[in-house]
Amino acid sequence: MQNTFDPSQFKLDTLVDPTLVTETLLTNIPVQKPNRQQFIRTHPDPAYTYDAAILPYDGESYLVAGAMLPALDGEYRAVRLQLSIARGGLVPFLWPLNLPGGDGRPNMWNESAMMSARKAQDAWVRVMSDQAQGMYITREAKGIEDEPQWPEKPMVELLGIAFDGKTITEIEHPVVRRLMGYA
Repeated sequence: MQNTFDPSQFKLDTLVDPTLVTETLLTNIPVQKPNRQQFIRTHPDPAYTYDAAILPYDGESYLVAGAMLPALDGEYRAVRLQLSIARGGLVPFLWPLNLPGGDGRPNMWNESAMMSARKAQDAWVRVMSDQAQGMYITREAKGIEDEPQWPEKPMVELLGIAFDGKTITEIEHPVVRRLMGYA
């Protein structure tokens, strides 16, 4: 039996076209807290923050229209969505930072998360929970000089990607109906 294997077809220089240019397409942007083991940065431009109401449901975050807030009282969270990225990551994420409550009482979890997000605007940081203190602690990286590669899209487009199919604008939305006991 004759060997018909031709290794030349697998040689790297025949597989890679040097003129081929690719771009990472943002098809999904997670809405999540930072992973405690990753160094992160937050976008320093205030245009890349967005105060909104989100409804966490079944592992997803839904963006809630203002007109729906009275019907969903007690179900949604008022947050500041902060564009963020993990070191070495190609896909950014939206960090939902809880906004201060209307009661005026301080909340160290929320306040320390906001402080971590501000520090991450100009330094790579890790954000870790400290259960004993009831707050987040921030650890700054020493010796990391590289800057994050931010997407070249406006925040409105990034929000559209992150919440594609996950917006609540009417009472008949399936999530609302489940929460009200109709489905």
